[in-house]
Amino acid sequence: ARGNPLYVISLVRALLEEHAELSAPALRRLPEGLTERMAARTRGADAAMRAVLDLLAVVDSPLPLADLVVLAGLSAERLDPVLATLITGRAVAESQRAGELVYEIQHPLIRDVIYQEISGARKRVLHRQVARALLERGRLGEAALHFARSAEPGDEEAVRVLLDAMRQAEQREAFRESLNLLAELIELLPATDRRWLDVLEAMYWQAEWVVDHRAEARAETAIRALRAIDGLLAGSPEVARQATVKFRLANFLAWGTGELAEAEQRSEERRVGKECRSR
Repeated sequence: ARGNPLYVISLVRALLEEHAELSAPALRRLPEGLTERMAARTRGADAAMRAVLDLLAVVDSPLPLADLVVLAGLSAERLDPVLATLITGRAVAESQRAGELVYEIQHPLIRDVIYQEISGARKRVLHRQVARALLERGRLGEAALHFARSAEPGDEEAVRVLLDAMRQAEQREAFRESLNLLAELIELLPATDRRWLDVLEAMYWQAEWVVDHRAEARAETAIRALRAIDGLLAGSPEVARQATVKFRLANFLAWGTGELAEAEQRSEERRVGKECRSR
């Protein structure tokens, strides 16, 4: 709400009406009155203005003018009057960062309303367009999340970029970022997909990964991924990798979700596997 008391009241009332969990508040849809108030700022936008608004809503972060020119497919000269009108109408905000002009939707609620109005098919097209542009500029982590939002299950390009981004995040020991990418892969890869073994190769397997993040809210994400990998390794001669996966899975089960019985089972499987290997 950014401090606007009317917005606060409207959002809290909507949360109560939806019986939302107030410790982690989220709405299925914005309240109708608030939606109408936000939509008023973009009413009357022509096709060029709507295209810019849609792009900024999909990007959901401040966008430099040079990037906006490329993504919108318009020259800076043609964009200038479009942006001027949107800024005057308080739909878009302009600022400078490191001497560079950047643009974003004026208010997060306006962004949500605009995003809700974009069709599902167009959202996928725009997210893929943004993803490829970011990838060309070397912004792999940002690009990967847009690829995920543009993809259907099994999408080869999206999975490849997500794996590259996860590998990079793991090497930087940015494990929260890695878990977010892992959550996207779970949505794209069935449990039986052999590409889970590529996910295994991307993971950083030092013990600190589990110790530092075992109580992480994303523990269930890690568990789902590790179960898929464990299933694919079943019966494999790669006993060492099996043991490592089972150890990590046991830790997340025990410390992340409290599933002690299964954690004990996985630990026992790891012990038996190691004994077989030593023989």
